[in-house]
Amino acid sequence: MEAALERVPDGAVVGLDATPLGQPVYERLGFRETGTVLRMEVLDRPIGIASSPDVSVLPEDLPDGLLRLDAEAFGADRAAALRSLRQRGKGWLAGPPSQPTGYAFLREGEHALHVGPVVAENVATADLLVRAALADAAPGPLLIDAPVRDGEWLDTLRGRGFAESRRLARMYRAPAGPPGRPDAVRALFGPEFG
Repeated sequence: MEAALERVPDGAVVGLDATPLGQPVYERLGFRETGTVLRMEVLDRPIGIASSPDVSVLPEDLPDGLLRLDAEAFGADRAAALRSLRQRGKGWLAGPPSQPTGYAFLREGEHALHVGPVVAENVATADLLVRAALADAAPGPLLIDAPVRDGEWLDTLRGRGFAESRRLARMYRAPAGPPGRPDAVRALFGPEFG
């Protein structure tokens, strides 16, 4: 880790999500906690969740509006990662493709389906997107990694059957903090991706 950090240019933002055991290791390397991420899981999904007509399936060729929204929310260009994700998974868009108000992806993980990233301007839009994923997902466990910032959003997820299964500390190497618009990031790509 020290060798990798030596290669990072001065002023670059370096962030990670640490387990409770890993957090002290990263603190010694100059990282500081800026928030918490809850891994939430739903095992028994409610029957009959319907998708909303306000949400459309993402096309194979991701709209430029989605890529702009993601770069603004995440604070970096991750178009290549999102295009790769769309090739392997499903996705939904809220609002018009040229100016979306949110999007969500659903992908297969090692042991469960994973919803994320979810970027949305508000809780209502994020909920519509998660409902679309719940309505479309095959039976079995479903995970979402939600930053702990908004009690209304966490309560909405709990209302959809999600329960906390673990916590991670969101950390950034000082003096940097979260880039972009963290308030619009409702669920992560996954701790392994950001």
